[in-house]
Amino acid sequence: MKRKQQLQNNGVGWVRGATIGQGSFSTVSLATNSRPKTRQNIKPTTMAVKWAELSQLSLLENEKEILSDLEGCPHILRCYGSEITNNDKGQKFYNLLLEYGSGGSLAHHIRSSSSVLTECDIRRYTRLILQGLIHIHERGNVHCDIKPENIILVPAVSSLEFEFDAKIADFGLARKVQKSKKRKEDPRLRGTVLYMSPESIISHRQEPAWIYGLLGAL
Repeated sequence: MKRKQQLQNNGVGWVRGATIGQGSFSTVSLATNSRPKTRQNIKPTTMAVKWAELSQLSLLENEKEILSDLEGCPHILRCYGSEITNNDKGQKFYNLLLEYGSGGSLAHHIRSSSSVLTECDIRRYTRLILQGLIHIHERGNVHCDIKPENIILVPAVSSLEFEFDAKIADFGLARKVQKSKKRKEDPRLRGTVLYMSPESIISHRQEPAWIYGLLGAL
């Protein structure tokens, strides 16, 4: 059993499944909770695990730190913790256990010919995303990479009328806002250029109103 776990690069109490997403620095796979749910084990049966080699863990560690600070907001993808695993070749991987969005990303629904977003859906997703952004900013954070690919649809739990809720995900580029009056300019260009405002590209200043208007236009 131990040998099989090493080959599959599984964690303690969860089994890694099929790959469902691939980014520049990390991979997202399905994960199945192999332990019964108890007061101590709050993880759901199905999760998503975002993982990368230990040499690339900085973005995932930053994401975990930000998600811990934002814990409790129903409009942000939930984090269930992290773990380091090894495979049979001795490679180490950092794993971030996350809420699984069975509805996929908002980008998928926008581009899919078989999925139609109604005006009612758009209004509702807009409201949920705005509420998530308000919480992020009230906690002194900036996401830096809001785009349809980073809005995940999860089964709605508070509404019988709608199938999915929209939640903000992927906080790898997020950062804390400096509280000092003289803010140091961030030398790093954070975000996806296609969705960035001119101010963000020129002066590295985040403009939430710009990106949200762009999301609405899509």
